Amino acid sequence: PTSLFVAQFFGTSNYLPATLLQKNGNLAYVEVNGFGQLWGKPSAAVSSTEVGIVIRPERISFSMDTKAPSGNQVSGKVLERIFLGSQIQYRLAIGENFVISSLQPNMGGALYYPGDEVNAYWEAENTLILPRITP
Repeated sequence: PTSLFVAQFFGTSNYLPATLLQKNGNLAYVEVNGFGQLWGKPSAAVSSTEVGIVIRPERISFSMDTKAPSGNQVSGKVLERIFLGSQIQYRLAIGENFVISSLQPNMGGALYYPGDEVNAYWEAENTLILPRITP
């Protein structure tokens, strides 16, 4: 997708405003105010440093481990857990002002509870960098 509208047309997405710091081949490095720097894939439509990142909820994993297996990682706190049949939706507070959603399979694995401190992680290829939208 080259816009947030198209990305959300295919389902719910997490959107966070960011600043583009550098491009390196097919990836770029961005700063998200309040929780740090992440790698992602820039859209061809990106032409300024004012960008936004989009991450699909099903691409975000998390655990109580302090180190992610690979990719981007942010610390957060579970705010809410919602059972959706075959999936569980978690809402996580990250950084100073952001809330993201994560969808996890409901297959009898670990359950997390509101207030649990977790580390969310996802691959850089699953972070889409788009031109920033203004509300």
